[in-house]
Amino acid sequence: MKKVASGSHHTLILTECGKVYGCGDPESGKVGRVLNTRKKEGDPMRIEKIGAKKAVDIFCGNHHSFYINNKHEVFAWGLNNHG
Repeated sequence: MKKVASGSHHTLILTECGKVYGCGDPESGKVGRVLNTRKKEGDPMRIEKIGAKKAVDIFCGNHHSFYINNKHEVFAWGLNNHG
């Protein structure tokens, strides 16, 4: 494990090989997976791989997440109610 970042109710994990995993409250897509049900007690602690490729750093806000890849490109997902 290279880094762990946390938002209000979610966590991202960056591995040494550049993969990103997320767990916690999936509401608003902040852990990078589609919410299958409106029930938050579904399986929030399940750790799932995010579609990040060659990540070098991760960051979390309250309801959103980011990663930077090895080309210094920034990717973001999560709550987007203000553009």
